[in-house]
Amino acid sequence: MFETSKNCTHIWGKIHWGTRTERIPYGMREVWQGSDHWGEPEGYRIKEVKCQMAKCVKCGKIMYLN
Repeated sequence: MFETSKNCTHIWGKIHWGTRTERIPYGMREVWQGSDHWGEPEGYRIKEVKCQMAKCVKCGKIMYLN
């Protein structure tokens, strides 16, 4: 049975190449709430990035190394 990631004392497996998903923000819009205002992105583009990764053999958590 897998442990939960929160309580796991991780044992990392072999390092290998894989991909991770990055969300790249684009555009800016101004948001107002009462007298407060701030900027937020209009939306996000999805980009797949090659990276090295390792997986815990006990709980399955993935650690990205770069």
